[in-house]
Amino acid sequence: MIYFIIDLESGNYEGTFAFEAEALAKVRDAVTRFERSVAEPWGLGRKDAEGRVENLGEGEALIVRALAAQARI
Repeated sequence: MIYFIIDLESGNYEGTFAFEAEALAKVRDAVTRFERSVAEPWGLGRKDAEGRVENLGEGEALIVRALAAQARI
């Protein structure tokens, strides 16, 4: 399974990750180092071994999820 963050406005990948926690950490880092607007156009997805892609969240919902994941660590 591969997790990825994509900028939904530009279509550019912001990163690929082996674990969802790594991708969520990237979102948290962007929000805390810069501001929420940096991560608002981002979407988080995952691709399985068969090539199927699943959307795991985007925009404000993704930011909230990433920040909540930090609270659970």
